[in-house]
Order: sequence, then structure tokens, then C-alpha cells
Amino acid sequence: MTVGAVLVVVLGMSMFSQGLSLSGFQAPDLLSNGGNNAYAAGEQEKKNDIKIEDGVQIINSTLSPGRYPNINVQKGIPVKWIIDAPNGSINGCNNRMIIRDLNIEYSFKTGENVIEFTPEKTGKISYSCWMGMIRGSISVTEEGDTKNSTGSDGEGVLKEYAPEEPVAAGYTIPTDEIAVAEDATDEYGNSIQRITMELTDDGFKPAAAVVKSGVDVEWNIIDNTSDSTYGTQLIVPDFATQLPLDEGENNFYFTPAGSFDFSTGDNAFYGYIKVVDDLNNLDMDAIKKEISSFKTLIWPEDTFQGAGVSCCG
Repeated sequence: MTVGAVLVVVLGMSMFSQGLSLSGFQAPDLLSNGGNNAYAAGEQEKKNDIKIEDGVQIINSTLSPGRYPNINVQKGIPVKWIIDAPNGSINGCNNRMIIRDLNIEYSFKTGENVIEFTPEKTGKISYSCWMGMIRGSISVTEEGDTKNSTGSDGEGVLKEYAPEEPVAAGYTIPTDEIAVAEDATDEYGNSIQRITMELTDDGFKPAAAVVKSGVDVEWNIIDNTSDSTYGTQLIVPDFATQLPLDEGENNFYFTPAGSFDFSTGDNAFYGYIKVVDDLNNLDMDAIKKEISSFKTLIWPEDTFQGAGVSCCG
């Protein structure tokens, strides 16, 4: 995937002053402490090996302001998961981690945090922050499975799995109606463009929009589905991002640089944002052809783990 724009999410705050940038890196990594902590932009998440000592799996991880670690463990062996939380790494979103499948709810404190459990079945255990916006996973293999091991003796250390591949969704994005961005101004008098879509029980209306490259966009999605509840999600694969949708109006902001698709969290409905250089010279037939022939995909959950947005800057 390629990052085609900078997406800014506003959660009841002023437009860009409190918004969060999600252009391929974690926004809190840049915003916390002015980017001068251990998680400044450009630093990559370190992968953690798992060591088995005295019959206990010892895992060492580090908490980041905007991401949770993905780890591997073996079934049936007690786990001692040590998570270091450096100064400045804890915020209002990541401070409480919930692992529902293990009945664990843990509130982080600065310094060393220890979580203990014994995995009883193989598979993937997903977990998240208390808002469901920052995510991670625990992959459980059979006891003694060292096919992913490293080290001189090839035993006792497991690495993370390779990510799963996306599969075809088989959904054709409707092009019967395409919104064209309208000129507007923000609360500071700056020129922006605005698009509005409605999410209904039948999908996005309209499901596609055309915007001009390089001009900030206010994207309003009105969630009018019959079962609207907090936690409904919008997925934007090009940003590896899941965004919460509340019932009613939801305003998102981005600066477009390249076209991208999006979908509901359950992959039931898809849409497309087409980015052009000139809104006054549109070849709508070509645009409709591009959108209707776009291959929609269902991306694995690993795509979005650690992604999302923090509720506080």
C-alpha cells in the first residue's frame, strides 16, 4: 500500500490544532512531548523475541503512545509479559489495555508493568485500548512449535509471524452518484474543500467523491445506519487506519495527494476518493470506469494493529 495523503481526525476539537496526522506513522509519536521522546518520528517499532526460562515464557515489550506490541507465545506455558512504559509513553487512550479473551484489563503505570497469563488454545488473541482504537495481537502456537525460532540451537525463541495477505472482497463500488468537492472556508478563514457522504443500511451515499490534490478536505460522513452505536468503524487501508464513527455527523480532515479506497469495519460497504489536479476539467466517464473496476480487498487485522488514533494530543 502507498500513503496517498495526510489524514487528520478531529474528535470534538478544533480542526488542525488538535487533529492527529496519520501519514504512515503514528501521530502520537510526533505529538507527545514535541516529538523529543523515545518515539520520535522515524523510529521503528522493535520486535521482541520470546525466551522460555524455568518453564515460563518471558516477553519484554515497550509501550508507545500510539501503538501496542504484537507478540507470540506458546500454548500451555505460563507467560510473564513485561511491558516497560517510559516517561511520556502513557496517555488518555493507551493507559488501559483490555484483553477480553483472557479476561484481563490492565492500567499502565510509568516503569515496569507485568501481565501474567497462560494461553489455553492456539490462534490469535486480539486486544485493544479501552476505546478500541489502538490495537495489538497475541499469536498462540502449539507448545514446542519452534518453526519460527532463531538462535544457535534453534530453540526457545519465537519471532513474529509474517503478515497475512488481503483477499478479494468482490464488492463493486457504485458510481451512479459521484460527489465533487465544493469550495469552502474553515473556522480560521482558510480555503478548503468539502465533501459529504451518508452511511446507510445500503452503503455509502454517494460511495465516491472527487477532490482536488493539495487542498485540505473536510470529509463529513453521516452515520444513519439502523444499528449505529459507538465503535462503528471506517477503514482506510492506505493509512493502515481504523476510525470510529459515531451516530450522526463525523468530520475528518485530510490533505489529498493520491486516490484511495475506504470501507466499513465489517467490509460490507466500500467507497473511493478520487484525487485530481483540476476539478473544472473532469472526465467523469473515465473516473467512473476507474472506480467501478477498482479491486476491493479485505485486509487482515494485522494491517491495522498498532494503528488508529489517540483521543488526546
